Amino acid sequence: MYNTYMGVRKIKKSYISSTGHFKSFKNNKQIAYESILERDFYMTLEFDDEVLSYEEQPLRINYEYKDGISYRYTPDCLVTYYDNTQKYFEVKYANNIRDDIELKEKLDFLITYFSEQIDIELEIATDEDIDSIYLDNLNFLYNFAYLQEDEEKYSQIENTLKNLNNDITVEQLLPQLSNNKMEQLQYLPYIWNYLFINTYLLDLDEKITNKVVIKTGSDIWEK
Repeated sequence: MYNTYMGVRKIKKSYISSTGHFKSFKNNKQIAYESILERDFYMTLEFDDEVLSYEEQPLRINYEYKDGISYRYTPDCLVTYYDNTQKYFEVKYANNIRDDIELKEKLDFLITYFSEQIDIELEIATDEDIDSIYLDNLNFLYNFAYLQEDEEKYSQIENTLKNLNNDITVEQLLPQLSNNKMEQLQYLPYIWNYLFINTYLLDLDEKITNKVVIKTGSDIWEK
């Protein structure tokens, strides 16, 4: 038997593990996490264009393992994709799995169990799936996710970029928006906000600085 209602387990504050809440732009609500790795995993979901939404602690099951003992299990996350498919995720450090044979065997058992009994895939996500530069870039852009809207600045940034024939760096874009240094500083957070919304204009595997290249051209805007 298993329960399908969302958020089945309350995540309590811990002074040992790094628990907390992540303000999700995609879900428009706070998402609880039980480790820094879970928080990092949620950040990658925020930038995944295939992900519609995600929910923490989505399901609780009771299952009987090979030792005959009944165990309770709650996956870390349920991801819903734009193609209407769903997938459960367990988030673990790769070294913990490699160093614990029993844990690996139990996870393998659960992967098969979910496939056969619940009919929704369970996948293991680890820290080795997340590139550090990529994650740093996501964290940087996410700082500007909730910037107060300024439609005039947003439109000027977009119109300027769309009128360019060649790629441009952020520092090269600033003087095209204003000749005034103070105004350029005011534009800068809105450029980052614009790029947070339109991440396809960046190579997120390249460390973000003011020298990062913004892609332009008609083929880019047709996306």
